Amino acid sequence: MNRLLIDRRHEDAAELIRSEIDGGELNCITCKAFCENACRRKKIDTPVSIRNIRIFISRNLPAADKDKISQYYSETDVRKRFTSRIGVLNDSEQKEWLKECRENITREREITGFEAASSEAESCMRCDCRASDDCRLRDLAGKFELKDPKGKFVNAPIAKKINYETGLIFENAKCIKCGLCVRVSGDSKEEPSLCFINRGFISIISEPLTEEFVCISGSVAEKCINICPTGALGHLNSIKGK
Repeated sequence: MNRLLIDRRHEDAAELIRSEIDGGELNCITCKAFCENACRRKKIDTPVSIRNIRIFISRNLPAADKDKISQYYSETDVRKRFTSRIGVLNDSEQKEWLKECRENITREREITGFEAASSEAESCMRCDCRASDDCRLRDLAGKFELKDPKGKFVNAPIAKKINYETGLIFENAKCIKCGLCVRVSGDSKEEPSLCFINRGFISIISEPLTEEFVCISGSVAEKCINICPTGALGHLNSIKGK
């Protein structure tokens, strides 16, 4: 919802809420805002006003677009079976998440309009998955009926690299080291491309040791974003205002 509001896709945000309530009443009205209690933004200042945003949208839903209803969620949607939990972030990791937040934002605790909702959403630290609408890894997990593992092996530091020139952003903690971005960008012999550095379990995707992340060109970045199956590589939506 926050991503849709940040992009000023107000109608899509409304359809998302509509598909969740399915003609009933929004649970947020009687809820104590447990989502805000879990919001990592509260460690910086105050949590995103998720509850008030959802209540406002539910009470101001535009006319229904039958072609859009339930396009985001359904009872059989496989994404409900999988979760992504990073846990408690230390101070340095909090700073990594803040890299994608706009610097000059206006906080709106009381939501009085869709623009106010968008303004408040811009304080989101982007804890969700960037590929929530197009995750090939999730699709394959559903196809082969894989279950969400109770214990997850994590060997990737929580860090973000951002190329403000091309809008390429890389979240190392979401990378599964499939190497697709390395292979597709390796076709470019004239421009710096992504590669593996280090060996074994500590290997990670990175720019070449002789180059900077800002040197990755737009054409290479687009290829990598399109082929990444997990959302570790994506577009930075909040370049404006930086």
